[in-house]
Amino acid sequence: AHYFPIGYDPEKFLLKNIETQKIYDLVIPMKYVHKNLQEDYYNRKNYITLIPVINNLAKKGIKICIVGKYWQECDSLSKEIVYFDLEHDQTCDIYNQSKFSLCLSLNEGGFTGLLETIACGCNIISHEVGFANDLKLLLPEKVHLLKFLNSIDEYALKIEKIINEETSYNLQKDNLYLSQKLDDFNFRSLSSKL
Repeated sequence: AHYFPIGYDPEKFLLKNIETQKIYDLVIPMKYVHKNLQEDYYNRKNYITLIPVINNLAKKGIKICIVGKYWQECDSLSKEIVYFDLEHDQTCDIYNQSKFSLCLSLNEGGFTGLLETIACGCNIISHEVGFANDLKLLLPEKVHLLKFLNSIDEYALKIEKIINEETSYNLQKDNLYLSQKLDDFNFRSLSSKL
């Protein structure tokens, strides 16, 4: 069994229905923090790489959205990328409309956003940080691990290739499969082990 220091709420974060269209190729579930305000957080979340990579992907026609606060303060974000400043319990709708979730952090304690997006049907593209490796063991076909790469162009090419190669999935089968595999992550299951 895998035990993690955080969890997700399976009643809020789940695949909704078969009719939900995947509007976005990529969702980034994280707030924006300016380097001058929280330099350690800024560096750890790797905005210096993330923003140019998603700008590059957006120029190539990849549909990208960000779910998190304060992105209106980011001057370097491409106008082709949409962002949503939503209450936490409303983020599931956007996750359900997204094919992939992206994490390019340099290190993570876990990253709740990965759990919530994968529970909503997103495939994951992530550096080997936090519990991305554990998720890869649990859900190998849904998690794509990235090595740390040398350039923005290398990241963009690798991520674009992963997105373009992905096939569709059966929603009902995926929902049952995900709920079984992610049971160790849900709050009820975690609290019962305390």
